[in-house]
Amino acid sequence: MSLTIRAVTGTVVLPSGTNVTSGEVIFKLYGTPPADSDQMATQGTIRMAITSGAISGNIIAPANYHITIISSDGSFYAFSAAVNETSPSDPLTLQAIYQASETADATVVYGLSWLGAWDASTAYVVDDAVSYSGSSYICTEAHTNHVPPNTSYWDVLASKGDTGATGATGAT
Repeated sequence: MSLTIRAVTGTVVLPSGTNVTSGEVIFKLYGTPPADSDQMATQGTIRMAITSGAISGNIIAPANYHITIISSDGSFYAFSAAVNETSPSDPLTLQAIYQASETADATVVYGLSWLGAWDASTAYVVDDAVSYSGSSYICTEAHTNHVPPNTSYWDVLASKGDTGATGATGAT
């Protein structure tokens, strides 16, 4: 299945019916990577400013997203949604995506995404975390096949410690 860049436009309305006049909407990909992992790597997290009550930008479809709405007054709302080729129709609206979330995965995970041991074939996105040679690293730039501790793509989370002093000889 190939990916399509889809336009998102419209007003941002919380479930309470309150319009969000300014702030930000964050779309973060989750779940099984889409077929075109190169596009996924470059579009892993998409941020759109809410300006005069509206957003406008592009996201990938088909894909699953964790969506966070952060208003300028500090309040926020988070949910998950699946976006596909036909429903909702072009252009996507946040209201339509919110309606889709009613049947989507309700588990919302933000921040670090632990992926286990580093793998050369994985398309990493910002906030993915891995282990490599006894240390752990967090991805700071989307990529594929850049080995930690390459500081252009990884920050150290926890570093492997030095070898300790030899302990006392135990009983045989």
